[in-house]
Amino acid sequence: IQSFLEQFLTMYQEGNLDQLRYLMAIPEGLNNQYEIYLDRFDAYGTLEKPVLEVFLLLRQKDTSISYKQQMHLELETRDGKYFVETLNQVIN
Repeated sequence: IQSFLEQFLTMYQEGNLDQLRYLMAIPEGLNNQYEIYLDRFDAYGTLEKPVLEVFLLLRQKDTSISYKQQMHLELETRDGKYFVETLNQVIN
């Protein structure tokens, strides 16, 4: 799960929607405007359908503006790989 999360966050940060289509139901990203720092994550549910609570720090590139963000990811397995079925975000 952790390696999928790291891959997902890298692609989410870059914001390449063509690539994100392979990882999530409704592709969205940050268009490389922010740097993402993973604080921590909690996983629960099953291995086939894990749920992740992800705590991030986002910093706008070329500035000192940053904020905390929490993501709620509901995953499922497709063809033996994790896929983001639902993504909800809370900005703290």
